[in-house]
Amino acid sequence: MKYSFDKKTTLLQAILLFCSIEYAIAQESNVEAQTGDADAETSGSFWQTMKSSAENMSGDLEKKASEGLEYTKQKMGEYREFKEEKAKEVLGIIDDNMKVIEDAGFKVNDLYVSLSVVPVVTAKFKQVKRLSDEELNKLLENYQDKPLLVYILRSLHNAYGMNLSNYHVADVSVRASIPPATTVHLERTQ
Repeated sequence: MKYSFDKKTTLLQAILLFCSIEYAIAQESNVEAQTGDADAETSGSFWQTMKSSAENMSGDLEKKASEGLEYTKQKMGEYREFKEEKAKEVLGIIDDNMKVIEDAGFKVNDLYVSLSVVPVVTAKFKQVKRLSDEELNKLLENYQDKPLLVYILRSLHNAYGMNLSNYHVADVSVRASIPPATTVHLERTQ
């Protein structure tokens, strides 16, 4: 990454020098045309014009870089607030629906919040009672307008319904993110 930045910096410096020389030559041509005495002012004014041009361009580049950095800081602050709000929103969904989760036969053991690029809330569930498929479907009929809740309850029901000969389900974690995911923790029985 640093190498790439150094290459871009060198390229910008070369462009700055080239533009400064072009500007200085154009200014020198103007001076020569106006005074007619090219030899008297050529060496001094050429370098002064080049120096002045380079300083102006350097100042402009510094100003633009400073403005860009300030804009980036502002947007990062806004995004940080957005991530925290999204995490609170998902936690609110779980809290608001805790009674339904318990009615479905589960309890929340732990919650994990990750404030990454896409905020993630992971809830670890334990089954306390088993509902039949019909009982779960009847319960979920009332919550079809809450797709995350339906996903969580169906995932938990299916995970705890697995029959494996040498393993049993210790707990299940559901990650509320894009896309959501379910992790089943299995323990060996033998």
